[in-house]
Amino acid sequence: MDLTIAADRPRQRSLILAAGCLLLAGVPLLLQFVPFKFETALTLVFVIAAIVWGMHRRLQGQLDWFELFLIFTVLNFCYFGIGALWILANPEMLMSWSLGAYITPALVLGLIGFLSAFAGYAVLGGRTPSSPIGRYVPVGSKFYVIVAVVGSVGQLGAIVQERIVAINRAGISPIASTLQQFAPLFLYTWSLLWMQFWAKALTRGQKLFLFLAVVPMAVVVLLGLLGTKELAILLMSYPALAFWYARRKMPWRSFAAFLLIGVFVIFPLYNTYRNQSQRLETKRRMSQAVNVAMRWDQKEFVSHSVTAFMQRISLVYCVGAILRDVPNAVPYRYGETLALLPIGLFVPRIIWPEKPNITIGREFGVTFQLVNPLDKTTQISPTITGELFWNYDLPGVIVGMFLLGGVMRVFYERFGAGVAVEPLRKACYLALLPTVIHFEGNVAALMGGLIKSLIILTLVFFVARRRGWIVEAGGPPAAVPTRP
Repeated sequence: MDLTIAADRPRQRSLILAAGCLLLAGVPLLLQFVPFKFETALTLVFVIAAIVWGMHRRLQGQLDWFELFLIFTVLNFCYFGIGALWILANPEMLMSWSLGAYITPALVLGLIGFLSAFAGYAVLGGRTPSSPIGRYVPVGSKFYVIVAVVGSVGQLGAIVQERIVAINRAGISPIASTLQQFAPLFLYTWSLLWMQFWAKALTRGQKLFLFLAVVPMAVVVLLGLLGTKELAILLMSYPALAFWYARRKMPWRSFAAFLLIGVFVIFPLYNTYRNQSQRLETKRRMSQAVNVAMRWDQKEFVSHSVTAFMQRISLVYCVGAILRDVPNAVPYRYGETLALLPIGLFVPRIIWPEKPNITIGREFGVTFQLVNPLDKTTQISPTITGELFWNYDLPGVIVGMFLLGGVMRVFYERFGAGVAVEPLRKACYLALLPTVIHFEGNVAALMGGLIKSLIILTLVFFVARRRGWIVEAGGPPAAVPTRP
């Protein structure tokens, strides 16, 4: 061990401790000059937790700007903290005045759930070994091509599924739903190729495949699922995330530009596009959306960009609706929504076409009067915290979020931890990250999606290892297939 580094660590700890004390001392002073002092103080707890964990990781020499807990903290900070402050400052944004009295209690519940998850993340799963797939590297181009093709078919299945539901108002297609399960493989290939590109590990032919085949396919996916802001944000951000994992350099300028594009371009354009008739062709819908946007004045532009963005991330009102109605107007579910997990996981829709949808966004919106009962498409996020309270009250939030924190730690240690590049392993982390951080959804959808994606990736690596498309770095292929 480097004695100089070892000698510097006590000094670093002292400096970090001093900085932390100054930060805590400055909080009361800051609160004197802001409205909603109690809510602001609660919101700052999210920030302090992120700083504490980030400093802890930095002292270990393992700081990862995209570690799952840091992303989880940012999302909770936005969903509950910033969301509560925004709604309290703009109460007219609430769809029901009765929710106003429940925003602060919902923020408190959100913070309790977050701290429980923080405890679970810190205590559970810290010794989880890295996936052995990290020892493997692709040989030639077959692995890239085949996984990209299968993933593209999965994304096309998602496009067909959206058209069937949105345009024809039909039920879920068993075939399209089955193909859609392979969609994460496209995100896997997208992550892997960009990581290898930044690591300068691609041949000229593989670079051509990235820019002449995979990038155009990403454009097709964006156009086919044009109303889905989340997918657009993911596809656009992955090259920057891959840059960090390939070179361990944070592209701050790219992320600042990406944030501005997300707020001022993606949100207003996508929301306007979705408001056009779904029966029109994509080109016509986009043309009409652009024409509408061109007529906005400054006030309308701010409303469709900043205001729309804030409304989207302010999910604290959803938990407020649960606190308002449960158990007086809406009974506890006692695990009914959680029981959807084995149904969604073990029974394919192609076998049971009438299988219930494991996402409960529409049911939640109708039950808590957050959408019109005649609206058959709009879904409202219950959030994981809200769903756990709906099932088992406060004990459900504390225990459930603690266990969720442990699951997050196991996932991160298995696929994302470590400073080595390990492209096959880190691409798993990036590909499954959208599923794991989907805390605005419900438990069954999150866990079901994660488990199914892991099973599919396991099969992919099994076949790739047997066919020789990936081999162990620095040695001959192993005799036993590798599982992620």
